[in-house]
Amino acid sequence: MARGIAELSGHYRPDRTHPGRVHAAWPATGARVAFLTANRADTWCAGVAAQLSRLCITWLHPLGSLEDQLFQLEDSEAEMLVVDAAAFRDRGGELSARATRLKAIFTTGPAG
Repeated sequence: MARGIAELSGHYRPDRTHPGRVHAAWPATGARVAFLTANRADTWCAGVAAQLSRLCITWLHPLGSLEDQLFQLEDSEAEMLVVDAAAFRDRGGELSARATRLKAIFTTGPAG
């Protein structure tokens, strides 16, 4: 579980203009994030982490069609997609290739 959440949180770098602060590869407050994950504790924790980071989240239905999921991504104006690579690696790849608004794709667990 810790590995997936660590991968989700991105890479941190120091903020040289404000010592003690860090910037993350994480969207700004209020950014929209879509999740395509299995029903597991670590993916639920990733959703809670996003909510605690003051992000707006939407869950893609795991049995939804590709077209339905693309519509939901576009309609929600999601900037980031979080994919459970163990369960939805291929679908995550299809979504990332066709969705027009996504700026970042993260996986819980290794994607390769």
